[in-house]
Amino acid sequence: MTGCAAFPPFPAAAEAPQLSLTIGLDSSARSRILRRRVSWPWSLPRGYHLHGARGALTVLPQAAGAGLLSGDLWQHEIRVERHARMRLIEAGSTAVHTARTGPGELRWQLAAEAGAKLALFAQPFVMMAGARLLQRTRLRLHPHAVVVLADGFCLSGGAADAARDWRAELTVEQEDGTPLLRDAQSVSGSELARLVQLHQSAFASVTLLAPPSVLEVLRPALPEGAFDCDQGYAAVGPLRRGAGLSLRLACRDGGALTRAMARVQDRIERRIFG
Repeated sequence: MTGCAAFPPFPAAAEAPQLSLTIGLDSSARSRILRRRVSWPWSLPRGYHLHGARGALTVLPQAAGAGLLSGDLWQHEIRVERHARMRLIEAGSTAVHTARTGPGELRWQLAAEAGAKLALFAQPFVMMAGARLLQRTRLRLHPHAVVVLADGFCLSGGAADAARDWRAELTVEQEDGTPLLRDAQSVSGSELARLVQLHQSAFASVTLLAPPSVLEVLRPALPEGAFDCDQGYAAVGPLRRGAGLSLRLACRDGGALTRAMARVQDRIERRIFG
């Protein structure tokens, strides 16, 4: 990131997002879906409140079809208005298929207003032989909002495959468009092949952005440094400018990663949502 120049917008897309949600408060201060647009491949069951009527609204979108195909573009927009709370949890893992004409791409355009809380917990993508995955996430963040972004992937069969490729980019900006954070990650097939030799075939990241008062509550549960992780490795570190915390995980397989992510999710949610 150079200077204070605004981040460039997403490349233009021919179609509207397949999943678009606005979460806000109703007259009883209950978080609910105010506006929605849902089209293939997504379906959206009715949300529910796990921690009482004024707790976070939990939404579990379900993807139809065979998974993310070569050249697919899945676009999502989520806006959480002032003081609303939302947990979005994908109902199952999505397969990413062989890249015959290009990578499968996912875009997330997110916004969290003052006092909002947003947690996105995606099940690990399953990278098939020759799969290529590109993930782009752009977040507009109020300084008094809390956002948790968690996703990952595992290799189908845990086998080495030099053709696989995974790239992800997260950009975070303030409400006026001032850049706050850019986190770009990538791993090539040859690098993945070396990790498989070390018995690691499933990987995830968790990015937690919050004001200092919330970070102080979270730090006992996510202390900086090495993190306890069954059948794998994990570490927590601070984000630049004190914006939050970053957690990276590498596990033996997709099952071990799913279990590790569930423990991380529980630690975070108990302190954010109560």
